[in-house]
Amino acid sequence: MVGRHRSARQRLWEAWISLQVEYQGSYSMERIRQLGFYMTGLHNRRILLACVLTPMPCLVLSFLQNGVFFARAWVILCFMGASALVQMGHGAPRLQLTRFQITWVSILAATASILFIFGLCALTVFPLPFGLLIAGPPFVIVIAICFTNISGTQWRNDPSTLVDVKRQLVVYNCQTTLPFVYPLYILGFVSLTGMHQVVFVAPCTCR
Repeated sequence: MVGRHRSARQRLWEAWISLQVEYQGSYSMERIRQLGFYMTGLHNRRILLACVLTPMPCLVLSFLQNGVFFARAWVILCFMGASALVQMGHGAPRLQLTRFQITWVSILAATASILFIFGLCALTVFPLPFGLLIAGPPFVIVIAICFTNISGTQWRNDPSTLVDVKRQLVVYNCQTTLPFVYPLYILGFVSLTGMHQVVFVAPCTCR
C-alpha cells in the first residue's frame, strides 16, 4: 500500500515537472549571449513592424468566442478576493468576516472586474493588454466599499476599530499598487546609467 502511494505520488510529481516551462530544454551561454546582442541591436522600426504585421488570431475570433478565458479569469479573481478578505481579517481580528460574506464579496468584486474588462474588450481589442492590471481598480474599489460597509456597524459602535479598517485598506491598496509602480520603477532604472541610477534609487535608500 505504501509502495502504491509512493508510486502515485512520484507519477504526480513527474507530471507536474513536465508542465513547468523552466524544466524543458536547455539554454547555453552562447544562446543567452546571442539574445543579448539581438536585444541591444534591435531597432524600434523592426519592433513596430513585428507588432503591426504579426497575425493575431484572437482578434479574428473576437472576445465573444473566448468565454473560457473570461470564466477562468473570473475564478482566479474570486480566489484573489477571498484571499484579500481573509488577510484583512487576520490583520484586524475584530473585523473578521464570515464565510458567507467573504464568498459574496469575492464573487461581486470578480464579476464587476470581468464585466469591466469585457466592456473594454468590446470597445477596443481582445486580448486586452495588461488586462489583470486594468481589472485592478474596479476590483479594489468593490472590495474596499464592501469591507467598509460590512464593518460599519462595528466601528460605529466602537470608534477604535475604525483605525483597524483604515490600516487594512492602506495595506491592501499598497499591495495592489505595487504591480503598477514596480514595472515603471524598473523601466526608469534600466533607462539610466552610471551615476544617474544612483540618484534615481537614492530616495528609496534614504527611507
